[in-house]
Amino acid sequence: MATGVTTVIGSWAAGMATVPDCGRFAKTDIIKISIVWIAGLFFGHFLLPIAGIAAALHLETWDFGVVSDYIGVLATGSGIIGAVLITLAAWTTNQQNLYSASNATCNIIEVKKKSTVTIVLGAIGIALGFCGVVDYFVPYMTWLGIVIPPMAAVMVADYLVLPLFGVKHNYNYNDISYENLPLIKWPSVLAWGCGVAVAIFSPGIQAINGMVATVVLHVVFNLMANKKN
Repeated sequence: MATGVTTVIGSWAAGMATVPDCGRFAKTDIIKISIVWIAGLFFGHFLLPIAGIAAALHLETWDFGVVSDYIGVLATGSGIIGAVLITLAAWTTNQQNLYSASNATCNIIEVKKKSTVTIVLGAIGIALGFCGVVDYFVPYMTWLGIVIPPMAAVMVADYLVLPLFGVKHNYNYNDISYENLPLIKWPSVLAWGCGVAVAIFSPGIQAINGMVATVVLHVVFNLMANKKN
């Protein structure tokens, strides 16, 4: 049960962590974005899990790889409509994954040819897919549930909790001088690392344990750093 909750929370946390990458470049208003988001959430995230659960019950297994292969075979056997549905489902999910990965890679290694990075990462993803990486999906999502939620907790603590203790940061990025920003904000990094450690070694639901620990430690470390300065 705890592994299942951690996996679900990890997938949602990873998705929410990548939303700003795409949302900040949106060329439409918030109303239209909300309509698309709500439609995708209530139709896609209700119907697809039900289909997956039905397939798992029919096959009498909760192995994601087996269930995924079974659904793929059914979709292929249903002709053009099934092929289109599978393609669109994979496309709408992985296009954001590819964009976020390309964006992060370009920022880390300072590459100017973003199209080249996108093509290379896309090719790597396709190759991994053909190699059967889906068989390791559950362990991968479990690790996401351990590593990503503490990262999101840092942002929540920094934006919502620290101001309650009199620590306020400038979030108007049009007014920020990037030359004056530290390369590494150690209180945040340490809080995240400790949160991950708590998630790994503590009993119960790892994602929640990691988030709670990270929020508390982020506040403590920042207050200590401000007091020292």
